[in-house]
Amino acid sequence: MIRKPLNLPLQVQVEEALLRRLSPRHKKRPEITARLQKGWAGYVGEQQLAYHLNFLSEQEYDLFFDLRLVANKKMCQLDALIVSPHALFVVESKNFLGELLYDQHTRRFIRKYQNQETSFPDPIMQLNRQRAVLTDWLRTQRISIPIAGLVLIGNSTSMLKTNEGSNDIYRQMLFAEQIPDQIPDQIRHITQAQYKQKVLTPYKL
Repeated sequence: MIRKPLNLPLQVQVEEALLRRLSPRHKKRPEITARLQKGWAGYVGEQQLAYHLNFLSEQEYDLFFDLRLVANKKMCQLDALIVSPHALFVVESKNFLGELLYDQHTRRFIRKYQNQETSFPDPIMQLNRQRAVLTDWLRTQRISIPIAGLVLIGNSTSMLKTNEGSNDIYRQMLFAEQIPDQIPDQIRHITQAQYKQKVLTPYKL
């Protein structure tokens, strides 16, 4: 069940309104346009994510989109949070085209597209920070539950690769279309290894 729906980000709405009022020759227009394009790209990726998450059972999962959390003076913004009685899944959406390489040695996310190579911050590290803030927030609610992190690639035409290292990376980085099958599978793994009983009751949910 969707507990918090996905909405067009306020920043995108503000910048669209600003561009409508700016002169075509205003010196700030290119900068605002670039930010707006990036904002729209992120939102489209989150829409693709939401589409695939909707295939999860409404009876077994609660979905929160664009969730802001604050705990111990630390703040994080979650693209999505999947809540089940057995575990929580923090989701980071990436809407990239081209060939994607996660370098396990340098901890960088590299995209090759149209003969250009671009390096991005480590999404796994970002997930770990988000999980830490969520853990602190849950502690204030006296809730202890396994928290997993997932990087979901929204564009199914992209290619995802990694270099030598742990193949577990493919359990954390998935294409969004894989989510309806992978989430139940990961919950089975969690319940076998850690929590066999439900942690979150309907009252807590």
